[in-house]
Amino acid sequence: MSAFKGLLLHGGLLVVAAVLALLVWTRSDKPVAEAREQVKVWAGAPDQVQRIEFDGDKRKVTLVAHKDAHGRWYVGTVDRTYQSPKPTPPPASTDAGTAGDAGATATDAGAVAAKQGDAGAQKPKPPAKPELVAHHETARFVSVEAADKLVKSLAPLMAYRSVGKVDKSREPDFGLDKPSGTLRVAIGGKQHTLVLGGTTPGGGDRYAREKATGLVYAIPGEISRNMMFAKSRLVEHDLHGFKPKEVQRMRVSKGKAQRDLVRIPDKRDAWADAASPTKLDETAGNWLDKLRRLRVMSYVEKPASPPSPADLVAEVDYFDGSRDKLGHLELYKVASKTGEKPEYLARTEYTRWYAKVLERSAREVDQDLRSVVK
Repeated sequence: MSAFKGLLLHGGLLVVAAVLALLVWTRSDKPVAEAREQVKVWAGAPDQVQRIEFDGDKRKVTLVAHKDAHGRWYVGTVDRTYQSPKPTPPPASTDAGTAGDAGATATDAGAVAAKQGDAGAQKPKPPAKPELVAHHETARFVSVEAADKLVKSLAPLMAYRSVGKVDKSREPDFGLDKPSGTLRVAIGGKQHTLVLGGTTPGGGDRYAREKATGLVYAIPGEISRNMMFAKSRLVEHDLHGFKPKEVQRMRVSKGKAQRDLVRIPDKRDAWADAASPTKLDETAGNWLDKLRRLRVMSYVEKPASPPSPADLVAEVDYFDGSRDKLGHLELYKVASKTGEKPEYLARTEYTRWYAKVLERSAREVDQDLRSVVK
């Protein structure tokens, strides 16, 4: 009996130890993630950020803040210099088939045969390096959500830790002997400057030296990555800032014809004509689903030929449940620069500029519009 009690006692102690170990493991993991940002590099509020600049290897990125009735938005500019091989001209054509050429060919063939023994002794020449040509590229775009997140991480700027001052002999340890770029942030009329060094152990974050104080910090790596790869990380691809579920009514217009559609409650993505709000219209719902798939491919700040009313494919107004207007979309079909397939440009309250959208998706919206608005 005593042996059985001893077994129960040891079993109970084992269970208690396991529970305590689990509590310690989960408790020690959570505060580390929450307590990372703890050192303030500089102060500021997101709505005070006016301009962000990054100067790096063969590229300069600028993000300028704007504000209108729909909120804050940003204009990005990427100036990039790169090199590519110079195109090789095609070989000069030669005339063949003349009697003189035939004789020369026979003579050359004999000479080649006579020199076969020397061919193995000769080393082939390495191929000549291609001549490189420098190019300069400038891209401008609109950024909203991604830029807003970046701005919030910069005002105020919180570092994961402070390294302190680093003398010249230790600069290679932090990548500061060969900086990867310079970041400048204008907040409320005051400019702050960071010299970006190398990545921290693990590669997730980056060392940076504040120019004003000379102090070195470990800052979030997302900041530098967003600026270094601005064309892929900061460009706004959504046509609207509101969520699709917020839309309760839509007005679709084609020229003088228009139609109001309303969302059917308690049904996912189900729409009906406003005159028959409970009668499902699958055709309209399918068209609206295609409309939602439109996304920005690139921005056209100033079209060479501004779209005219004749180029307008459709207009769409979006309303919430209280009939407040959420947004507006204009879709245009214009001639392409190459003269091949036409291009589709969209402009909304969110893009501010004209934006090129995927031709295939826009073409489906264009073709099926006749089944929605007659």
